[in-house]
Amino acid sequence: MERGWWLLVAVALVALLVLSGGIPGDQSGAGRGEVEVSGLYNVSNGTQLWPYTSTAHDVETRTLPINVYVNKSPAATRDILVGDAQHWDEVGAERADAGESYSIARWGAASGADRYAAVYADGSGSVWLGEEFQLEDGRYLGTREHVRIYGRFDGSWSAIQAHGEYWDWFRLRHTVVDLDRARNGVVRDLSTGDDVTVIERDSPPERVVLVGAALAVVAGWRRVSRNHLAAFGPGAVYLGVRSTGIALEGLLAIAPPKAIVGILYPFFLVGVPTVAYYWTRRVETDISPVTAAVLPSLGFALALVIDGMAMGIYDPSLQLVAVRMAAATALGLIAAAGTTDGPTVGPGATLWFVAIALPLVGLV
Repeated sequence: MERGWWLLVAVALVALLVLSGGIPGDQSGAGRGEVEVSGLYNVSNGTQLWPYTSTAHDVETRTLPINVYVNKSPAATRDILVGDAQHWDEVGAERADAGESYSIARWGAASGADRYAAVYADGSGSVWLGEEFQLEDGRYLGTREHVRIYGRFDGSWSAIQAHGEYWDWFRLRHTVVDLDRARNGVVRDLSTGDDVTVIERDSPPERVVLVGAALAVVAGWRRVSRNHLAAFGPGAVYLGVRSTGIALEGLLAIAPPKAIVGILYPFFLVGVPTVAYYWTRRVETDISPVTAAVLPSLGFALALVIDGMAMGIYDPSLQLVAVRMAAATALGLIAAAGTTDGPTVGPGATLWFVAIALPLVGLV
């Protein structure tokens, strides 16, 4: 019976996740709403820019700051970053000198949630602009530098919001981890002359793929003790979800990343605790509940540390650490429930879904 309600809760949460996807944002690119004149920046011909982006057409939903300004149209700015560049003048909050005609190879088209920027023109009130382009360097389901370019398509200026972020499987959205390096990278790319050389980097997501594959091999190696199976199983599944998402994104370029998320998320939500429970129940029936609880908890915590380092999470918040450790503890309780003398699965399953639900609803 307990297993029945556990699976029922899992299915209900997946359904809630799908239904909470919401209606896509306004794609029209412009709307009306008022922002106060104070704090605006002059950009061109009496036009002033509110130096933030918002999730809706209002200042209350303010998110990340505009951190690069370019005195070229969004189309020209995009061409400089992805190719077909023309000679242009200057860039940046402090306006660095531009070089000769050139293009940067590392940026490509990106997908992401709608964010809006506000301009105040000729005393006529504020106008909300949707981004003209989104570009990225990296992977949607791994880590990337992400830029949104605002302005009038054929205008004389562009405003850019640049940040570094990673895909969080607990929150099912991106978490921003950097503003400065991403901004400096964009300014450097736009300011470098025609002798620019783009160096291919060792991508952190590629390291996750390798580590996830290694743990999966260890977890499946029959010569390894059964205790190791219990220890590495849940963590290997988690890193396997991360690795598979990044790999599928690269192989299926035309597939929306959210479609890949929809396929893989049940393996994270249900697969990780299932592995913790059944591998202990069917393979480790002769170990104590304490041993069965400690091993998978430590193994999953290790997987989280590896994943966090690869995604660039070098300064996690106390809330994030607490929730991740709660998830690891929950898996230990679930694994202990699979032993002969262990507790029921209810407490561990409840703690697992609490640790999953809190980030999903934005409380962490």
